[in-house]
Amino acid sequence: MTTNGEDKDLRDVMREETSRGKRRPVDTAEEKKKRKLQKDALRAIQSGDLHAFVRMLHEAGVKDGTPAFANALKIFHASAPRR
Repeated sequence: MTTNGEDKDLRDVMREETSRGKRRPVDTAEEKKKRKLQKDALRAIQSGDLHAFVRMLHEAGVKDGTPAFANALKIFHASAPRR
């Protein structure tokens, strides 16, 4: 009997293998990293932790002073709970 984690790992390997030879093969490690980053950013927004949110932006490669950074901060301030 396999666990849910093992099933997910098996599906990831199968997706990688079936995408071989295509223009953009699936990179499940990169997808996992993005999902974790999204969860962490959402958690930072929900808790109202600006420093954690900015750290998540930097980990995602968003640089200070860029339009993407400014837009993300607008979203944070509009969505974060008021204290």
